[in-house]
Amino acid sequence: MSAHSDVQNSFAFGPLTFTTSGLGVFCMSDRLRERIEALPADELRKANREAWRQLRPMVRVAKRESNASRYGWNDQRDFAINVCESVCKATWRALARIGGAA
Repeated sequence: MSAHSDVQNSFAFGPLTFTTSGLGVFCMSDRLRERIEALPADELRKANREAWRQLRPMVRVAKRESNASRYGWNDQRDFAINVCESVCKATWRALARIGGAA
């Protein structure tokens, strides 16, 4: 068992909050997907905006520090980027489904 499996991560995207464990590839659970689908349009927009707001600076730093031999690996940041991207996509899809993406 690796040290990464014991890591607890809390995420807050406006009204959407959840916790994950581990630092592997983030696969959104059906339960979280259902919670996103149940949010009203205004809360979906807030969650989407917040996910993008958190994602952009992390991606900028990740691109700047992309040389692993110089900067090493940052599993925590890479996992957070993966979570933010997933939430951005899921909230946008939910908004598009209810017609609130425009």
